[in-house]
Amino acid sequence: MNEMSDSLLAADEPAPVMVHNENGLSPFLIVADHAGNAMPCALRGLGVSEAERQRHIAWDIGIAAACRQLADALDATLIQQNYSRLVIDCNRPPVSKESIPDISEATPVPGKFGLSEQQKAARVREIFRPYHDRIESELDRRRQAGRPPALIAMHSFTPVFMDVGRP
Repeated sequence: MNEMSDSLLAADEPAPVMVHNENGLSPFLIVADHAGNAMPCALRGLGVSEAERQRHIAWDIGIAAACRQLADALDATLIQQNYSRLVIDCNRPPVSKESIPDISEATPVPGKFGLSEQQKAARVREIFRPYHDRIESELDRRRQAGRPPALIAMHSFTPVFMDVGRP
C-alpha cells in the first residue's frame, strides 16, 4: 500500500495545485485546502474503497465548484489543492499527528499505517509544500504590488461527524 520510491507523483498525474482566475482584480484570495480527492497512483487508493474516497473523509465535497463560482463573482483568485486529505491534510502542519492520520473520522486508512519518514516527506514535498508555496507567492506578489490581500479559506462540512449531528 505504501509508495516505494522517493517520488509520490508520476509525471502524468494532476498537479497538486490549481489556480483559477489568476489575474483577478479583487483583493480577495480564496484558498481551498480540501478541494480535490485525487489520489496518487503510487498509493493504490490507500486501501480505502472508492465509495469511502467519495465521502467527506477524503475531501470537502462541492467546495471546488463553490469556490470557482465565488471567485468568478468577486473577480478573485482561487488557489485550490487537488489531492485528497487522506494523502496529507493541507490544513494541518506536517508535524501534526492530524496531518497524516491512520484513521479518518472512524475509517481506518490502511495505506497510511507505518509510513516511513521518507514517505511522509514525499507527501509534504510534492503536495503540501507546492500548495502552500503557491499561496505564499501570491500573497507576496500582492504585497509587492501594493495590493493588500484579504485571504478567504473555504471549507465545507459534513452534517454528521462521528455519528453526531451538526445542525
